[in-house]
Amino acid sequence: MPSGTFDEDIKGEPEVFKEPSYASAKAQVEDGVPMIPKGSRILVRQNKFLQRSVIYIPDTAQARPTTGRVVAIGPSVDPDFVKLGELVVFSLYAGVPITIINAEGEPTAYLSLTPDEIAGELIIDPEKMVVSK
Repeated sequence: MPSGTFDEDIKGEPEVFKEPSYASAKAQVEDGVPMIPKGSRILVRQNKFLQRSVIYIPDTAQARPTTGRVVAIGPSVDPDFVKLGELVVFSLYAGVPITIINAEGEPTAYLSLTPDEIAGELIIDPEKMVVSK
């Protein structure tokens, strides 16, 4: 039965929160990537759709791709969860879209994702996939 006061009921020292060992790691970034993610963010370069038809569809009418290659990993991401260069799958509206225009004026689409927004790793190359109607 409790003695009545909170201080008397505590046995031993209070438990102290310990950060995971990877929390003090540095961010991992591929060469040429213009952004370093902070915290538990993962930067993914979005794959472009391959349009194999004669009908032109404007970029604004096309759906966003749901696959991309990991190009940078924040310092707080578990290193066993995702690795640089992996091809990952995510939901259509996941992440923060970032478009960076290089010196030649070509835009590159990136997404800043959290580990929870990544559905999995894609094992086959998306250019070799056949989409059925």
